[in-house]
Amino acid sequence: LEGRSAIVTGAASPIGTAIARRLHAEGVRLMLGDLDGDRVAALAAALGAAHVVGDLSEEARVREMVAQTVEVYDSVD
Repeated sequence: LEGRSAIVTGAASPIGTAIARRLHAEGVRLMLGDLDGDRVAALAAALGAAHVVGDLSEEARVREMVAQTVEVYDSVD
């Protein structure tokens, strides 16, 4: 998985955090998303990841997140 990019939604939750940490350990470049801005920002800082804050149940916000991921990492794997 080294060098691939991925989006993790709900990243501030315990399961989302565990997924993000595992993917990071495998060398995946991450875009993290969650409603909890403080927690997702702290996780992103700890992992050297990009992040967005918002309600990802809204299609427009998901599209923005994907676009931001492509802007930062050139693709979403």
